[in-house]
Amino acid sequence: DPAVNLARFEALLARKDQFEEALGENVVWDEMPGKKDTRLYVTSLFDSVEDAGHWTAMMDWLIDHHVRFRRAIVIVGGLEV
Repeated sequence: DPAVNLARFEALLARKDQFEEALGENVVWDEMPGKKDTRLYVTSLFDSVEDAGHWTAMMDWLIDHHVRFRRAIVIVGGLEV
């Protein structure tokens, strides 16, 4: 539901400083006007997902950030809107 997506995005954005502090880094906030979705994300330092020599480190990074995003959402009060 686009309205729910936007409401959740706005609720997190209203607590941006608290969210980013809980996450431990800055986030890119993209409302994606005119679309059904919104997104917030961080970028990794990896150059290419095709670099098989770094796949283990990439997976570790992804898992770590998934856990940190979920924890930060809980810390700021969740996504119920």
